[in-house]
Amino acid sequence: MGKEYTIQGVKVSFPYERAYPSQIAMMSKILDALEKGRNALLESPTGSGKSLALLCASLAWQKRERGREEDAEEEEDTLNEGGSNGFMSSSVPTPLHPELFSRRPRKRRVPKIYFGTRTHKQITQIIRELKSTSYKDTPMTLLGSREHACIHPQISKLKSSKTEACRELTDRRNNENSTGCMFLNNVKSKMSSHQSLAAHRKTNEVWDLEDLVSVGKKTRTCPYFVTRELMPQAQIIFCPYNYLIEPMIRKSLEINLKGNILILDEAHNIEDSARSAASFDITQDQVREAMEDLESMAKVELPQTYNALASFCSKVSNWIDGSCSNLDDYSDFNSASKIWTGTEFLAAFCLFGLNENEYHDLSSNLNEIIEQRSATINEISEGFKKGPPPPVLNRTKYRDDYRVALTRIQTKNTMKQRRSSIDGWISKGQKKVAQSIGYTYSLHFWCLNPALSFIGVKDDLRSVILTSGTLSPMNSFASELDVSFPIMLEASHVIDKKQLFISALSVGPQGHSLMRHTLTQKVILFKMNWVKLFLEICNSIQNGILLFLPSYRLLNKLRERWEQTGISDKIQETKRLLQEPRFAHEFENTLRDYTDAANYPEGQQNGAILMAVCRGKVSEGIDFADNMARAVVCVGIPFPNARDPQGMIGMKYRRFEP
Repeated sequence: MGKEYTIQGVKVSFPYERAYPSQIAMMSKILDALEKGRNALLESPTGSGKSLALLCASLAWQKRERGREEDAEEEEDTLNEGGSNGFMSSSVPTPLHPELFSRRPRKRRVPKIYFGTRTHKQITQIIRELKSTSYKDTPMTLLGSREHACIHPQISKLKSSKTEACRELTDRRNNENSTGCMFLNNVKSKMSSHQSLAAHRKTNEVWDLEDLVSVGKKTRTCPYFVTRELMPQAQIIFCPYNYLIEPMIRKSLEINLKGNILILDEAHNIEDSARSAASFDITQDQVREAMEDLESMAKVELPQTYNALASFCSKVSNWIDGSCSNLDDYSDFNSASKIWTGTEFLAAFCLFGLNENEYHDLSSNLNEIIEQRSATINEISEGFKKGPPPPVLNRTKYRDDYRVALTRIQTKNTMKQRRSSIDGWISKGQKKVAQSIGYTYSLHFWCLNPALSFIGVKDDLRSVILTSGTLSPMNSFASELDVSFPIMLEASHVIDKKQLFISALSVGPQGHSLMRHTLTQKVILFKMNWVKLFLEICNSIQNGILLFLPSYRLLNKLRERWEQTGISDKIQETKRLLQEPRFAHEFENTLRDYTDAANYPEGQQNGAILMAVCRGKVSEGIDFADNMARAVVCVGIPFPNARDPQGMIGMKYRRFEP
């Protein structure tokens, strides 16, 4: 049974009998921000119910605003009816009674809520929270990729390239006799509104992507395009937050943030995401392939336009050839690089005739091709057509917020050839392996200023609300994004200190030091005193234990060593031992196995261990509640690679070093 709170003059329906003090504080700050049209930076520890507070407060405010909109419409209808019923003589000219018209309320537009999280998995958890509230019938949609939403019997089975296959199928200009995708064709007639979706689902409740895929299969309707179709009427829209901060994605999905509300949950990574959104990488091989494709297209249509684009690619490739001899910043034996500031790079490019005029010609030629292509390509390129020129090519102060790197990485190409037998027939079992060493040249445009991704966004929004368990220090966080956050909160945790044990262990059970230099971290993992310590943890703590290591390389070495020395067998006497896979399609099964073993141990085992990587799939976006994480063990500190050029440049940039 829930409870209703009145906070900042807004009635907020809460699904439980009592909200935590931190949730009350969060909801108060959220409502203050929305009411005044200000931005908020809210920190609340993991597990303190911040996502539920976000949903309840924002949707309560939106519901109040919808009520005001309905009241305003009723008042306007009353005034209109009054004019026709004699209160205002129809023979009197309108200008003689301006005061009657000035009192008419202006039509209110209730802001939409764009709710961004880092991963699709987090969206599923947020929607699960929303289902527990009284706001569960709010018209909504969620935006995702075709990779997660496609139900076409052939395309959905592809391990990659689902997006390209879908675009090709739905582009009827590729084949005039094609009927396209039947699942897309059914969207308009079967599920183009929230009402029709509710009728098929037999409920008005909010849904997640799995729900939509299920009903899509039953009605033979494409879930991906249904989510797009529902956007105009949706009052809250869920999506990964790169959809909201990357201009090209916003344009292609027709996301209009003007006057609306942007909420980013788990926003502690937003700086990295913002930098990534304004960055770009391309290899010389890709440039050459593009040039060859453009030259081929020039033989078919628009020869002048395609040849101009091919010429641009040729100039870029030639510039790389001319610059690769000057690579002097060796980070290791297999790679080399050279780095320019934005100003230096533009000057170097101009020597090859690649200047701002060339960019505008490039844009013009691309737009001409886009106009000749299908609506599908329009969808992809809409951001390029309508968006502002990239800051690196803009004659503004932002050029030196970029660094451009040309890198050379040594690669080994392995070729397997079957040997022929003496009589000339190919033998199945005999293979000859040949290796050739080559180099891959890549051009990287690295944005160092996350604020660039917020240019043109922050001023359009009614409010920006960023939340996470770790945002401090808040002042530096706000300055990095160049966004003013007049409303801030650092909430306390909801649990008592006695319920949590945190310790940094520097010695093992026998008093031997666990402290080592980063370069010898792998040695620590093989030391018996570390293993004994971990075995004691396994024996002492029931249910689930998460073990985090700095990298996949160390994780694999540790697991291999444990298998060789019999340590894995000792651990599995008390815990089932599982490992985070590198590939996403394998992860769901691993997580399911861990959940079952942690919650329902079998035989002599008292739970499970999930070995994972810091900054990996396990480390964020998954709710390891209760028995899923009775202990979390971190080995070492996951510092970024000290030799990584991008990391080194970022540190210098933040220190204002040249």
